[in-house]
Amino acid sequence: MTTPEITIRIGNVEWQTWSNLSVSRSLNSVASAFSASGKPWDSEINLWSPVVIKYGKQLVFTGILDQLDASTNPQDPYEFGLMGRSKTSLLCDCSALPKTYTYMMPDQIIRDIASQFFVSAKIEKPTLKILRNHSIEWGTTAFEAIDQLGSDFGFLATDDESGDLILTTADMAGNVGKLDKSNVSSIRASIDGGQRFYKYVGQVAIEDSTGKTTFETATSYDDYADPNRVQYLSPSGVYDASQLKAHLDWVASTNLAQSIQLSIEVEGWLNPSGKLWSPNQLVSIVYPALGINDKYLIHSVNYNFDEVPTCSLSLSPQAGFILQEPRKQPAKKKQASKTSLKPNTKEWMELK
Repeated sequence: MTTPEITIRIGNVEWQTWSNLSVSRSLNSVASAFSASGKPWDSEINLWSPVVIKYGKQLVFTGILDQLDASTNPQDPYEFGLMGRSKTSLLCDCSALPKTYTYMMPDQIIRDIASQFFVSAKIEKPTLKILRNHSIEWGTTAFEAIDQLGSDFGFLATDDESGDLILTTADMAGNVGKLDKSNVSSIRASIDGGQRFYKYVGQVAIEDSTGKTTFETATSYDDYADPNRVQYLSPSGVYDASQLKAHLDWVASTNLAQSIQLSIEVEGWLNPSGKLWSPNQLVSIVYPALGINDKYLIHSVNYNFDEVPTCSLSLSPQAGFILQEPRKQPAKKKQASKTSLKPNTKEWMELK
C-alpha cells in the first residue's frame, strides 16, 4: 500500500523541507498542537500564520503558528522548529466579550461565544431544551465562559481536524474496528492504583422544607482494591441519599476505569474504517497474551512522522470518561445552608 503524502502549509506556502512532525489531540485538551522541524525555506515566516496539515487528502490539523525556534550546530548548520495550536487556542487564550445573554438556549450561547473568534462549535449531543441566562464577566476567557455552560451537561471538550470546537460525551463514541497483533506495532498496558480505594464513604447534610437538618450516609466499594484503602467524601450538589449513593458509585467506577491505561502504536494515521484516528473512538482490543479482549476508548492521539508515519493511541475503559450531569434538587428539599454544621462523627466513624 502506498503511504499517503504528508503536506504542511504555512500561510500560502507549502513547506517542502520539513523532516519530523508530531500532531497531538486529546479529550483532555481543547486545542490540538503540532510541532515540526526541518530546513528553512526562502519565504518569510510570520507568527500567527495559518497552518494546515494533510495526510494525503485527509485533513489532519487546522491552526495557527505560535512559536518559532532556530538552531545551529557543526553537524547541522541551520534548522527550524515550528510549533502551533488549533484555531480553538484562541478560545483558551483570549477574553470573551463581556455581555449578558437572556433567555437563550445553551447551544446558541456557546456558538455565539465561539463565533467571536471565527471558530465553529459542534455539539454532538443535544442539550436540554431550556432557556438560560448567562453573564460573562470582564477577563473571562472564551473557553471559560463556554465551559461554565458545557459542564452543566457533562460535556467533554476537544477539537477536530478543522480546528472547530467539539463538545461531546464518551457515550457518543462509535466503534471504528479491531486492533490485534496483526495490525499493532507495539502495545503497553499499565494499572495505577494510586486513585483507587476499596471503600468510598460519603456523608452530606440535608435540610428539609421545615429547616430540620439530617445527615445522610452511603457507601460504595471497589472489590479489587486493597481493603485498607478508604476514602471519605462530602460532595457538593447532593440533595438526598440516592444521589449520594449514585455519586459514590460513579467515583468508584471512574477511578477504576482511569487506573487502566493502554498505549498502542500503529502504522499510518488511519483507523480500520479508513478515517483518521481520533479521540472519542471505541476500538476492540484483542491481546490474549496481556489478558485483553474488550472495547477501549481512545482519549489521546499522537500522529507522528520520523521516516515513516505512525500513530500513538492512549486508551482507557469508556467508564473513565463518562462525566456526571448536575443533579436536580428534589421537591420540598433544599441544599444545606452554608452555616457551620457539625457532622455526625459517631455515625461517620461507624461506617469504617
